[in-house]
Amino acid sequence: MSEKRNRKKPLFAVQLAKVAFFFVFIIGATFCAAAYSTVKNDFSDSTIAFLALFCAGISVLATGFVAGKVFERAEMLSGVIVGAVGFAIVAVLALANGETTLSIHSAIRFLLLVSCGGLGGLVAIHSNEKRRKKHR
Repeated sequence: MSEKRNRKKPLFAVQLAKVAFFFVFIIGATFCAAAYSTVKNDFSDSTIAFLALFCAGISVLATGFVAGKVFERAEMLSGVIVGAVGFAIVAVLALANGETTLSIHSAIRFLLLVSCGGLGGLVAIHSNEKRRKKHR
């Protein structure tokens, strides 16, 4: 039991690389699934925009959970940070596609992605608490 307590934690950069790799993997997988369903079905532009936002939200939720598991003492904060980074990526992509003004849709995107990241962190808190109680 003392071996578990005395083990060294991985470097912060290694933990951050794990979260970044998972984020890239999960966002790629969800957007590939969305692109496949868009090709197979004839969706309107508003449905495609909703589908893209849904995929980003699911990706941030899952990555917030992983970040909460990796950074054990700052679960909620790490999830919110992942949500903010996800919004920054979406905002940069929107600017690259010609969206030059911030609108109410941008605020909704920000709130949704930060909330999804925070929710992922909360789920990680609950999961970590169960594990801590089990090992006592």
